[in-house]
Amino acid sequence: MAKRRKDHKGRVLRDGESYRKIDGRYMYRYISSDGKRHTIYDRDLNSLREKEKRITRDLTIGIRIGEDNVTLNDIYEMWKKDKNTLKQTTKGNYVYMYEHFVKGEFGCRKLKDIRKSDVRRFYNSLLDAKRLKVNTLDSIHTVVHQLFNLAVDDLYIRMNPSDGVMGECKRAHNVDIPKRHALTISQQEAFIRYIREVPKYKHWKPLFTFFLGTGCRVSEVVGLRWEDIHMDEGYIDINHNMVYYQRDQGKCYFSISTTKTEAASREEREAVLLPPFSCHNLRHTFCTRYCENETNLKVIQEIMGHKDIATTMEVYAEATKDAKVKSFENLKGKIRIS
Repeated sequence: MAKRRKDHKGRVLRDGESYRKIDGRYMYRYISSDGKRHTIYDRDLNSLREKEKRITRDLTIGIRIGEDNVTLNDIYEMWKKDKNTLKQTTKGNYVYMYEHFVKGEFGCRKLKDIRKSDVRRFYNSLLDAKRLKVNTLDSIHTVVHQLFNLAVDDLYIRMNPSDGVMGECKRAHNVDIPKRHALTISQQEAFIRYIREVPKYKHWKPLFTFFLGTGCRVSEVVGLRWEDIHMDEGYIDINHNMVYYQRDQGKCYFSISTTKTEAASREEREAVLLPPFSCHNLRHTFCTRYCENETNLKVIQEIMGHKDIATTMEVYAEATKDAKVKSFENLKGKIRIS
């Protein structure tokens, strides 16, 4: 039986371990999955063995060893080259967000050193120090989360340190994303009536009537051409959109691309108080009116161009809530229990 090596304190050393008398450090040698030899050092044997445990675990599950200098920016460059399935406008927005807010500082950090607390601290600094809006941070998080997922898939790290961080930041900043609501019928009529009767705004009536009558997205409306409108056949072909982008140093540009999803290519009265609303609320209003008159969710999804039917179901549930209440009111006195 071969004699086991010992350190200067008489402790038996394991395979791969050795003690360097020249500098008093412990050394561990191992071979990674790619066949390369690696060496780690530590002045404390117990500390060295903790590192050995992590290396053994990483080797067992296939995590890359010996690539300690890989940064988040390195993963970003891989992601940018391979992300060809995204629309040009979507990818352009992601690239801008990353390169403007992440790449210069946080992106230079080594993957192996980034912890969940680091991501949380970075996100909070963007909200507090840079005063970014939560929606902007959401876009940044979308890219960062994808990069960490890629790093996990390619075995650079074991888990995604950005998992759950966005929700934590929203709760910490008491962020409550307001739910988008449709205009009621009376609000919708009051809005159009106001646009029609006020000289300053009456030239906008065709545009807002179109919004409310079609449910198109803003980018789809501003991108319309006469050749897309088929008067005789009675339909409008929504086949592209136009998006405005503003960049640093006052530069801006318009981009034309396909639609967001493939599915989208098809007298006396009381005062009515209008809540604050955007153009997207007009799209939501159209969807609500449509849900009130159509029961087939797949048809609604196809008309609205919702990629996920869950979006359609959410609008449908809200739109038919009053109808459900009325249906039960109609049952009063009609069901005998004795």
